[in-house]
Amino acid sequence: MKRRIIPKILIRKLPAGKPEFEVLISQNYSNFKTVGTLKSQLRIFESNKVDELLVINTNKAPNSLDFEFYQSVKESIEFLSTPIIVGGGIKDLSEVTNLIDVGVDKVICGISTFDHAFHNKVANRLGSQALVVSLDYTINSEGIFVGNVPRKFHNWVAFTKLIRNIEDSGAGEIILNRIDFDGARMGLDLGTLKLVLEITNVPVVLSSGAGKSEHFIEAFMQGADAVAAGTFFAKMDQSPLQLRSRIFNSGVIIRK
Repeated sequence: MKRRIIPKILIRKLPAGKPEFEVLISQNYSNFKTVGTLKSQLRIFESNKVDELLVINTNKAPNSLDFEFYQSVKESIEFLSTPIIVGGGIKDLSEVTNLIDVGVDKVICGISTFDHAFHNKVANRLGSQALVVSLDYTINSEGIFVGNVPRKFHNWVAFTKLIRNIEDSGAGEIILNRIDFDGARMGLDLGTLKLVLEITNVPVVLSSGAGKSEHFIEAFMQGADAVAAGTFFAKMDQSPLQLRSRIFNSGVIIRK
């Protein structure tokens, strides 16, 4: 399979009266800085022939997936040909179907609630190919902490069980999103990637920490199916086309 480059686009609703959503970059999913608007950023990335587009709603307020959100997504993607993945705050099956109805190809459901039954409902409704489960986590000397309200996993055995539960719930893809690496540009979490690839047959997307083209190449060599990056493209003056050329020249099988 050809490896994929996926720009990660964090979005937030603009102040009242302004219909568009702004695009952000972050450090540890805080300290947000604006880098453009959703519609403009999507068009820029498509012109650079990326493989997929990943859009994440950062507004955690109740009912943040409202009519304006769906309308903005619809208007932003209606002239795009690049497959698009959207998520952030999805808690109900109706939100999933609304996103599919406006043209989204895949939806992201987070692991923060550990609601594997909900993931199973989504997979049954859409098919596993349309369900991406994002595993947001940090690692320190005390253990592995998963989710927005972190649940502590004391060892890799417990973490391994979580990965298997995600696969069994019907996920067609898993995103490994290490929060304490976000925006640092010091490299991706290859250690966790290796562990996860040993226990699952589900394609794995590695996210957070890419700071140079070698980080993408290392992840692909390690077995990642795709790498998602946001700050890399916003701060490193790197276009996906330039990155793709470097990856292709390294011998990784990627769309030229």
